[in-house]
Amino acid sequence: MNVKLRSIILILSSLFFYANGLLADEHYVAPNGNSPWSACNDANYPCSATTAMDNAMAGDIVYFRGGSYDPGNATSWDQNSLQPAHSGTDGNPITFKAYPAEVPFIVANQGFDGGAFGVCQQDWIIWDGFHSRAEQTSYGIRKVMYIRDAEHVIIRNCLIEGNSINTDGQNNSIISTRAVNYLTVDNCKFYNAYGPGYNSTAFLLYLTQFLTIKNCNIYGCYIGIHEKENNSNNTYHNNFIHDNVIGIGYHPVYTNWENFICKNNIFINNSSAHVEILGTGAESFDGLKIYNNTFYNNVGQGTGFALLDDGIVRNVEIFNNLVVNSNRFCRHFANEIAYADYNNFFGNGYFWLSGSVGDLAWWRNNTDWDDNSVESDPNFINQGGTSPADYKRSIYTNNGRGGSYASVMGAYITGNEIIGFTPEGADNSAPAIPKGLGIH
Repeated sequence: MNVKLRSIILILSSLFFYANGLLADEHYVAPNGNSPWSACNDANYPCSATTAMDNAMAGDIVYFRGGSYDPGNATSWDQNSLQPAHSGTDGNPITFKAYPAEVPFIVANQGFDGGAFGVCQQDWIIWDGFHSRAEQTSYGIRKVMYIRDAEHVIIRNCLIEGNSINTDGQNNSIISTRAVNYLTVDNCKFYNAYGPGYNSTAFLLYLTQFLTIKNCNIYGCYIGIHEKENNSNNTYHNNFIHDNVIGIGYHPVYTNWENFICKNNIFINNSSAHVEILGTGAESFDGLKIYNNTFYNNVGQGTGFALLDDGIVRNVEIFNNLVVNSNRFCRHFANEIAYADYNNFFGNGYFWLSGSVGDLAWWRNNTDWDDNSVESDPNFINQGGTSPADYKRSIYTNNGRGGSYASVMGAYITGNEIIGFTPEGADNSAPAIPKGLGIH
């Protein structure tokens, strides 16, 4: 290619991308909207939700007006009724967003037929500010949102209720994922996905990597977060996880798992265990850090950490945690723990090690752990309260691990952290000015 021709191509390409950046737009959707896509950039002429899914392109912001949207059933179990047909790009996501001060409600009576809304086989998508409720039924597979074969998806400022009357033990989740990388869930409430077993959960995770769940309230489920199959590199922080049977369940199957972080969360009244690791075979689970969390029960019930090893679990680190009023501070079968120290165990609980029980001194004598851990009153400002702020402390003592980690134990390190859902919401600013977009 000669220099002159190359210059012409570069000039035309620049003009093309500049023009397309101007075409990215705001669009409006309403429950009774029927305008074509070409007209719905005027709020007075909204389109339908289906039209928005079919037409939104990289850089578009699509506002959903308040009201109820019933998308009907998805075409199959592995799809959603509402899901975008195109991907966004880095810096130019497709954003589906609640119109300011209004609540779009997505009806989720999907049965076995997939999710109500979500993302399948597209990338760089944002769902922001939606409410939904699963169909209440005693049988059948349920998932309100399905995220599948996707990368760089954000779910934020959403409130979703699960199915609380399941009795058949089938998958009964609020969000289900499969083959997903870089999903971020921020400032949401997920609640009441309840049934007789582990698959009744706010999050049912398969083949999911680099997931971040932060500043969410997760409650009323059998398991708050269920790490079920072939997951790695997932992080949960600044969440309020309460009143479930199990707070977070790591249940590795099939392949080797590695690199998980659980930090700065508040776990309250999870009746069986706040965090459970349950190996199920020859697979390995390698590298979980549980630190700077607050674990509390109103009465002596449940377990702080349950490490039940039927597979190969190794390199678990537990430090800088406050564990208060658990019946068992730690239930431990084998040699999974690589480091455990600088924790505060307070209340009448005991330690359980391969069938034997004892106090902290016994635990130290029978393990290599917790030499610098303490049994001090954590001085919560409202112990037994029902909000994260109740577990701020009147005194923040520097008796933690320190170094590259905090020198204070517990989820609150200064008392100024934001933990759990807040009505003010996560960052919902508009994306950057679109760039490098295709014609639409």
